[in-house]
Amino acid sequence: ISLSDPLEREHFIEAIQSTPRSVFRIKGVVEFTDDDKPWLFQYVGGRFEFSEFNNPKMPDRFLILIGQNIRKGTELIDWSRFFCTPQHLVKLSV
Repeated sequence: ISLSDPLEREHFIEAIQSTPRSVFRIKGVVEFTDDDKPWLFQYVGGRFEFSEFNNPKMPDRFLILIGQNIRKGTELIDWSRFFCTPQHLVKLSV
């Protein structure tokens, strides 16, 4: 899932907490509206963490989802909880 705009941190965390059990891992690089640094995001089995992402040569912001019976990543998470609604996302078929 390609992210076109920074996300609101609190809403992103709420959306991630609504992730169904069929999603095993999420990994990617995100930016938030309250911070100008990119963050590496990792999610495994309901637990997640952020770490500072220090690769200025990679401007892409994205999430990769791994799971069972995944059809389209944007359908798996309650994106309505994001500050950036689905029209801010570039939808990719998985």
